[in-house]
Amino acid sequence: MAGVGRDDLDGRAATARGPAPHGGARPLTRGREPVPTGRAPQFFTLAGLLEQARFADQHALRFHEGPGWAAGVLQLKPGQHDPQTEHDRDELYLVLRGEGILRIGADRHPVAPGDFWLVPAGTEHRFEGYRQEFVVFQVLVAG
Repeated sequence: MAGVGRDDLDGRAATARGPAPHGGARPLTRGREPVPTGRAPQFFTLAGLLEQARFADQHALRFHEGPGWAAGVLQLKPGQHDPQTEHDRDELYLVLRGEGILRIGADRHPVAPGDFWLVPAGTEHRFEGYRQEFVVFQVLVAG
């Protein structure tokens, strides 16, 4: 959605303008001026991120990183194996599309859009059992 408005501190609308290449980040602007912050806010679309992942032929796309954290999307097609096991950081998952199973160790948990999970660092886990496109927003956080 180009032109999604945001209100900044002085009450004038700040807006993401123009297309972002492959769903990448667009700085928020006020008119033609960037919003004054230490770092520019960024705007992403799920469609753009998934297109970028397909363009790079990846099932997972880490699209933003900061000190101690990283954000990404995971897109799995029916029959595609989720290769992840465990990470050195806590991981937050929000299921966006599809239904499946989140295997955490030997336990299996049904997941569907809107489900939110925290998997602690060092815990073996993966998604399985999805019969349609399965898309998850993920954030890795240093513990």
